[in-house]
Order: sequence, then structure tokens, then C-alpha cells
Amino acid sequence: MDWKKLPKVELHRHLDASIRPQTIYDLARKNKIDIKASSVAEVDHKLTIRKPMKNLDDVLNAFWTTQKVLVNYEGIKRVAFENVEDCFREGIKLVELRFAPVYIAKDKKLAFDEIIEAVIDGITEGMIKYDIQVGLIHIMPRSLDLKLNLQSTDDILRYRRSSHKNADRLFGIDLADLETPESFVEYAPSIAKAKKAGVGVTIHSGEDSTAEHVKKTIEVFGAVRIGHGIQIAKSPEVMKFVKDRDVALEVCPTSNWLTQCVKTIEEHPLKFLYDQGVKVTLNSDDPHIMGIDLVHELPVLDSASELENIKENFTSLTTWPFLEEILKEEGTEFFFHSPTHSQRLSLSGEKFGISVPLNEEEWQLWLEIISLRFHQNWNVENPFVSFYGDLFGQHYRLSLIHGSSSPQGKAKFVLRRLSGSPLPLDAFGETADISEFVRHKKNILIAGSTGSGKTSLLTSLLTLVCPHEHLVILEDTYEILSQHPHQTRFLSGTSPQTSLKSYLSYSLRLSPDRILLGEMRSHEVVPFLMAMNTGHRGLMGTIHSSSAADALHRAALLFSLYGGEAQLNFDKVMELLCRNLEYVVFMENKKVKEVIKILGSENGTPFFETITSGNESGCDDVKSFFDK
Repeated sequence: MDWKKLPKVELHRHLDASIRPQTIYDLARKNKIDIKASSVAEVDHKLTIRKPMKNLDDVLNAFWTTQKVLVNYEGIKRVAFENVEDCFREGIKLVELRFAPVYIAKDKKLAFDEIIEAVIDGITEGMIKYDIQVGLIHIMPRSLDLKLNLQSTDDILRYRRSSHKNADRLFGIDLADLETPESFVEYAPSIAKAKKAGVGVTIHSGEDSTAEHVKKTIEVFGAVRIGHGIQIAKSPEVMKFVKDRDVALEVCPTSNWLTQCVKTIEEHPLKFLYDQGVKVTLNSDDPHIMGIDLVHELPVLDSASELENIKENFTSLTTWPFLEEILKEEGTEFFFHSPTHSQRLSLSGEKFGISVPLNEEEWQLWLEIISLRFHQNWNVENPFVSFYGDLFGQHYRLSLIHGSSSPQGKAKFVLRRLSGSPLPLDAFGETADISEFVRHKKNILIAGSTGSGKTSLLTSLLTLVCPHEHLVILEDTYEILSQHPHQTRFLSGTSPQTSLKSYLSYSLRLSPDRILLGEMRSHEVVPFLMAMNTGHRGLMGTIHSSSAADALHRAALLFSLYGGEAQLNFDKVMELLCRNLEYVVFMENKKVKEVIKILGSENGTPFFETITSGNESGCDDVKSFFDK
């Protein structure tokens, strides 16, 4: 069996300590750096550790000689690219590379920005050339300058918020080197700041310290993964704590042997931890310095037959042939509650049972691999994520619910199929009037329950918009698929600066011909309604409601709750809403159920004319919200 062909994931690999001997030699010569080696073979001999180190100086010499050659953007970018290339050649499909700006910059005139950009640009080049996904983890080495470490974290977070291509791949933070009592106090605020910004936390702990260090690391920093962590094998209590907190260990067997954290590979506790139910992952740590790759680590798992079983299992969990078969069935949504209790929602609204050929342990691992594949920070601290993705050539909205949010500890998964191209308008029933509203730039609110077809109708209506118009489209999840030639899109984030409310305010400065809001849930209703009130035309948005009239009441209620400085009472809000909003379209089971024309309001009660109603004979009626 060629184990390099086995698709793999690696979560613990140091980019700045994984440099090819040829590259070290080339960079040293190019930049006139004396590394006490006159050939590539000599570099390999001097800097590769193949036996357990006799003293710390041996390994430190290898690391700091490697660090010496990282002196500029070009060199660091080359190393980042080659890391990606090496991983691809090892059969790795997803890798998280970690690097320490403070370590790289030490004793050099090298700015953190230059280091960060070089790493991002290098992995970007690698992902363009090779079929591999890469994430980046920022390290603060505890043994280096505290102030510089904290500054480097601020710089990483600044880049995450920037428009630099693939800056969002900076999604993890780590502490490395000797664990000291002071480090828990010194680094807690910086780690907390990173977590608040949506960054995942993985910390080096329990490599050569104690099980109690691991427990404290998880408690203080909220780590969802631990680098190494093998010392917990000595403490049943801490093993239970780690399992209860759903924390995974990034285990590096050869590295642990070379640094004498275990006496022999045969005595390594990885298999024991796995058998005890602890989540473990297999990693190479510093492959070039240690003369290994990820395939080299596989024998620690035991026999060839066990590896074959792992291969079959992993292939199924990473390529998802069972999911491809399920998604071939006609359906708009797929609800994965458990292996034996899952459902498919058909176009007609019927639900059919489906089964998934996984056991409970494989189920959880499958969902975690999905979150990694789509670069989602999904864990105890962030238990719900919803995002756009492509599966087997089709577009979907994916939602993951972490097991920690359920009394039964069951993780769940929901898929909503998105049309690759807009549906024809007649697929929604009677839409002739609505088409005219769009052409004449009326302000329209599309209402309905979850899965009623609100977004699908909005997407189809965009085909009626004049191609010369400038559209601004705002969403929290990418669902409105439009080929309109002049569009500006905003996808909301987790910070106040990237909220839909903020983006709506920004968009008013862009001279839009139309503004489209994916869904009104909270604060964004305020600038949306104020945009109508200041003369903007052709605004369209969606909202959850149980009827067309209820949509008015819900929108007014949201404005009253989130209006803040406006301080308008409900009656005034309803008056403002009914003066500027012109039509409400109510959807049910993917069809237009009702269309109302807003006439005005009195004392908080809206008045409207029914244009289309599935429950009416066709005559127009003037009603108030309270008419039944």
C-alpha cells in the first residue's frame, strides 16, 4: 500500500521549522549568511535530528540555524510555498501550518507585517498550484519577549480584518515553549482578545510538563485543541476532563521520542489515549528538522490491517460517497440528526427518512471534518456555524450544531440546496404583479417561514433588474446567487464593524440604485428603513413572519427594539414603515401565497390592500392588521 496516496489531514506542523535543506543552503548563500555548512548534504547532516537529543543545545542549534536564513519577504514566501508543496506530495488534503513572527524576526530588521504577508502569499501560491487547503496558526513563544508577542497578535488580528487575499486563513492562535506559571496570567488577555475575534485556540501543553498543566491550559485559555498533551495519559481524572470538554490532542510521536518526552516509540501513549476515548490526531511537528513526514508516523498506530481499516474509514469520511448518493435524491433541505434519524425535505414539502452508514463516533468525526474542510471555527465556544459551500458540483447552505448545545451531546448538520441559477418566476405561482413592482423600483419585503422560498424568489427577481443598475447585496450567509454585472456584496462578520447594520450604513455612501438585504433579524432593520425614508427606491429584503400583515408588525417591532437613538414609539415606527414600504409578498411552500399593497397606518395599525391571495376569490380588499 502506498500510504502517501491516503488522503490525510495534519493539524500540527511548524512552517518555520519545516525548511528543506536545499532551501536553507540556497537562502544562506543568497543572503551571505554563515551557517557553517558548505553543501546541502552538510546542512542535512548538521541540522537533521535523527536520534533522541543528548542535550537541549543540539536541538536549539538546529532551530536557530534554520531561523537565521528567514531574513526577507522572498525567502519566507518560498518556505511557506514549499511547506504547502511538501504537504501535497505527502497526500495531505488539509493542513494547518503554524508560525511565530517573533521567532522569525528575532535579531533582524524584519517587520511583523512583512513576515505575515510573506506567509499568506506563500500559502496562497501553493493553494493555486495544488489541490490542498491550508489554514494558519499564529504562535507566541513563551520564552521570547512578551511585549513583542502581544504586538504580533494584534498585527495578526489586524490582518484578519484586512482585504489581503487569504488573510482569513489566519484562524488559530497558540502558545509554545516552556510552560511557566507566569504565562497563564501574561497571555490570558491576548488569547481572550483573539477568541473574541473568532480565532480558534490550540496551545502547546503536556509535552514534557504534567497533566495538570493541560487541565489549567484548557480552563484558563479555553483551548479546544492541545499541542502534544501526552502527559494526560498519567491521569485518569484529566483524561476524563479532556473528554468531557471535547478537546482534541495534536500528537507528534517521533517528535516526542526525539525530545525524550517518551523513552521509545513503542512506549508512546497515543494508542492508549485513543483506546480510552480521547480525541487524538497524528502529526509530524517539525518534519525537515526531524527527517520525517506524516506517512512516517503511521506505523505507531500498529498493524498494516489496522492502517488499511483507517484508510477505508478516512477515505469515506473525507470524500463522503454516502453523502453524494443522498444528495442525488430530489430535495430542498436535508436534516442530519443522527446516523439512523435523518430526513430529506422534498420540493412538495414532504419529509422522507434517510440513513447514513456511520456509527456514532464516525458521525462526530465526519461533522468535524466538514467544519475543517470549510474553515469553520466550530467548537464548544462557537457551537453554531452557518456558511455557504459547494458539494459535488452544487451550491448549499451548511449549518452545523455542536453537540455541546444538546442535552444528549449530539452534533447535527443541516444542508439547504441553493439553485445554481435563478428559478423561472412562474415556478413561484402568480408573479406578474411582483415583476412589475420590481421593474418600477417599488420597495418590497418578502416574508415567510424558514424554507418557504423567500431567498429563492428574491434571487429570481434580480433577473428583472436593469443590468446598468448598481446593486448592493448584504447577507450573513452567501445565498443570493446573482450574475448581475454591477454588484457590490457584503457578507457580515462577528465584529460590530462587519455587521449588516454597519454594512448597510456604508452602502448608502456607494450611490446604489438598489439595496438588497438577505434577512432582517435585528439592528439592520434601522438603516434599511431609514434608507427608504431618505428616498432610496427599489429596496428589497426578507423577513420571517406568519403572514404578509404579520411581516409589517414584525418589522416595526424590530425597529422599536433596535432603534436606539431614534427613540420612536411603536405607532410612529409603523407610520414610518407604512409610508415607505410599498408591498409585502408572503411565501409558503415555495409559492407566492399573498401579496399586499401598503396604504398607511393609524395609531399603530397598518392598512393594506390584498393584491393576490391564495385564500381569496380574486377581489381586492382593504384590511387592517386586526381584521380576521
